[in-house]
Amino acid sequence: MEVKEELLNILQKVWIKLQGLPQAHSLELGGFLVIILFVEQRSPAAWPEAWAEWFLHRVQQEPWALGGVVVIGVFVLGTLSLAVFALLYGCCCGPERQKKRRRNKKKGGVI
Repeated sequence: MEVKEELLNILQKVWIKLQGLPQAHSLELGGFLVIILFVEQRSPAAWPEAWAEWFLHRVQQEPWALGGVVVIGVFVLGTLSLAVFALLYGCCCGPERQKKRRRNKKKGGVI
């Protein structure tokens, strides 16, 4: 019975918020609009083809979805390029520094 009561309580709070929406602050309206945009009646099914179709539809129809994909793509690409750079730098430049340190230690010099 607890789950049913909690669900009814949540729905009652949502109903109260919806009734007060015309007088709401612009920040509240914006938050509600974001929630409504992400809750859509056409949701993808369980199989991967439906997810791909849904994703392509969202990217083609909604400019903000395309912008999100671009931002995420640039972030992933930047992260991968930094990781590759770090690996290459560590592999290519690491032994040279060790050789110089060994030479300087043998000569008694400071790096």
